[in-house]
Amino acid sequence: MAQEGGNLTGVWTVNHRAAFRNRTDTGVFESWTGHAAIIDWREPLGFVGARLAAGVFNLNNTGLTVDIESPGSFNGPTAAGWARTFILAFNLRF
Repeated sequence: MAQEGGNLTGVWTVNHRAAFRNRTDTGVFESWTGHAAIIDWREPLGFVGARLAAGVFNLNNTGLTVDIESPGSFNGPTAAGWARTFILAFNLRF
């Protein structure tokens, strides 16, 4: 979902992985849902050709899914293993 107003855009995404069985069919990885929110500002403070983005990946701090039969085995988006991750990016075209 995105909302745009002038040179400012807000984006919220939801990522979901449904539960699934492991390769040997002896255990189940539980489902995983993570949220991300980003604000993208085009031409911040009048800098023509610039973009500034800031946000948070895995906003709800959901950990990796774990095989309930083998707790040492996990799955999920790699970045989910980093826990809540803050993002700040500045780009300038010239």
